[in-house]
Amino acid sequence: MRKTGYYSANDCDFLEEGEKLRLEHDLRFQPNDKILLPLVNASDFDLYELRALAVSGEKKVFEQLKELAEVWEQKASLTMLIDRALSYKRVPQVEHTSNQWQQSHYRDTEIVSNMVYKMSVSLHEDNHYDNDTGQFVSDAWIVTWGVSLNTPDEYRTKKIAGQDRKRFSDKDAALKYIDGRKKAYAHLFTEISPPIPERYADRFSKNGLLLPGYVVEGKPVLRTDVKAVDFLNALSDGDFMPDAHKPSVLGKISDTKSQQKAEPAAPSKKKKEPEIT
Repeated sequence: MRKTGYYSANDCDFLEEGEKLRLEHDLRFQPNDKILLPLVNASDFDLYELRALAVSGEKKVFEQLKELAEVWEQKASLTMLIDRALSYKRVPQVEHTSNQWQQSHYRDTEIVSNMVYKMSVSLHEDNHYDNDTGQFVSDAWIVTWGVSLNTPDEYRTKKIAGQDRKRFSDKDAALKYIDGRKKAYAHLFTEISPPIPERYADRFSKNGLLLPGYVVEGKPVLRTDVKAVDFLNALSDGDFMPDAHKPSVLGKISDTKSQQKAEPAAPSKKKKEPEIT
């Protein structure tokens, strides 16, 4: 809180680079008889006129601040763009088994995966303990399998096919079923990075751009030779240009003086006092 002779001000100014700008100031009157006395002696008509002038000054500053806020938007949009590029580059590559079936850390489960797909199958025995024989007796063999997308962001994965807890009375029948499921989806596991169906492309993208190492079915790979600094300079009218290539202040003054000498002298005018805003 800042205090003067007749008001206090609370400010809550906040900048979150590339995202948010907030300027918030609250004023509170501090009782002061000497400050208030000259005003209450004026007529209501005069006070309303004076208030209109004061409000006009406020609005003028407000409009100036809005213009500056638009300038901030242009600068902040570049920060935002760079931040999105950094977040894109920080996405880790997915872990996969290079299309080889491996034992999972989960009991009785096998997995195979590449950069786009993953498949798991599990087989476990459902049994009970027989008190008469003192042994476990098999009731059924349970198969669970599934095929899903192996997305860089695990929360954006999607199950493509699968079945939970399919029961078989015979283990050989269960193994035969598993082998059939593996063969049915073997075509998904012939490449490390198979083409992605277009309907799933956004799941392998970050900030709208397909992640490196992936291709989308029927879509060309986007490429560019434009350098980052050149691209940002084009967007920002040269804000990212090296200082050595920017016109110096002295150079600007020299150019202005040369231009003034080349132009005919204008008739002299009486110097005006600067306006107080």
